[in-house]
Amino acid sequence: MKVRTVKESWRQLVIGHELLLVTAKLILSCLEKCDQAICLPIRPLLVQKYLKSHQVRKLHIGAGRNVLPGWLNTEKFPRLPRVFCLNAAKPFPLSDATIDYVYSEYLIEHLTYKQGQLMLRERFRILKPGGGIRASTPDLEKYVGLFRRQKSSLQQKYIHWHIDNICPQVGIYQATFVVNNAFRKFGHQFLHDFRLLQSTLEKAGSVAITRYDVGRSDDEVFREVKFRTHECMRFETTIVEARRPL
Repeated sequence: MKVRTVKESWRQLVIGHELLLVTAKLILSCLEKCDQAICLPIRPLLVQKYLKSHQVRKLHIGAGRNVLPGWLNTEKFPRLPRVFCLNAAKPFPLSDATIDYVYSEYLIEHLTYKQGQLMLRERFRILKPGGGIRASTPDLEKYVGLFRRQKSSLQQKYIHWHIDNICPQVGIYQATFVVNNAFRKFGHQFLHDFRLLQSTLEKAGSVAITRYDVGRSDDEVFREVKFRTHECMRFETTIVEARRPL
């Protein structure tokens, strides 16, 4: 009798959990449609106002709560008044060669491979001749390197930091858990390395494709953009810059 009661309780719990997931998905879908209904009619006016009032035009994609002064800050689901609606997985609502700088931090990994390719091509399309892009993302090559038998002190430190902060319930400091989290958690869809980003940008027509450490850039505009400062966040990150030919 007790066994049946326990089984029934678990069954009801599972059903309740599934209903909760379905409800959450429906709510998110409704929010997306509401955002589109509100944003689409006014977005062109807001964008045009920014373009007319800024001689140097800078687009920040996936801003979240990191609002950059002097930039056109955008997000798929804006939650702040100075952040405008832009879905990075779709063609940008901007004309060709209208933007001087495009920046994103920890964004492309949340898109599928196909969506990421589209986003990189769209960045190139809207850039003015001589304009620059900068993107930071978790580096797949860094994660693969964690499987080396002879790990550096920073690699060991990163594994411990990741487990302690992301999945402390595991309590096992192995790269396997770190890599699984990198692929499956945080809404990640596809992880890149520098070579893949480089080849995509080259196909789009970009030049001067360069890999930088966090906080480094030969362009003053990008040097002024503050990045995540934690040493371990810096370790997992690759940063690429590129230009549209003059």
